[in-house]
Amino acid sequence: MRNYLNVNVDVTCFKEYKSITEIIIINMFANVNEYLNTLKEKDGKKEINKNQLLISFQKVLTDCKIKDGNYKLDYGYNALENLVLLASAIRIKENFTQLVKEYAELFESKEKLSVNICNFNYCHYKEEYINDLNKYVNVINVIK
Repeated sequence: MRNYLNVNVDVTCFKEYKSITEIIIINMFANVNEYLNTLKEKDGKKEINKNQLLISFQKVLTDCKIKDGNYKLDYGYNALENLVLLASAIRIKENFTQLVKEYAELFESKEKLSVNICNFNYCHYKEEYINDLNKYVNVINVIK
C-alpha cells in the first residue's frame, strides 16, 4: 500500500506558483482524492469527516492566496469582513498545522508528514520557497 504521508513535490511542475505551502497542499489534496477513490473501489465504509478536511484545505489555500496578494478583497464587503480575511493570512501556520493533523487522521497514522521536494535547486522561486518553508511549513508534524 502506498504511504500517503510521503508527499513528493516536483517544484519544476509548478512554474507559476510562488508559495511552496500551496504546492504542498495541492499534492496533499491529490493524495486525498486518490485515497478516497481507492476506498470507493474497495467498497470501503470508512467513516471520515470529508467536509472538515475540505474546509481545512480551503482555509490554507485562501490564506496562501491572501498572503501572496492573489486573492482580491471584495470592497463590497464591510471593513470587518475584510479584516477577517486579512487575519486569516496571518494564521497560515496554525491552519496548516490543523490540516496536517486531519490529513494524518484520514490515513490513521501517527507518523509525521514527510515532504520531499524534487528539483529544488532548479527552481525559479527558491528564495521565496525557503522563506515559506521556515515561516509556514516548519511545524512539529512535518519533516522536510
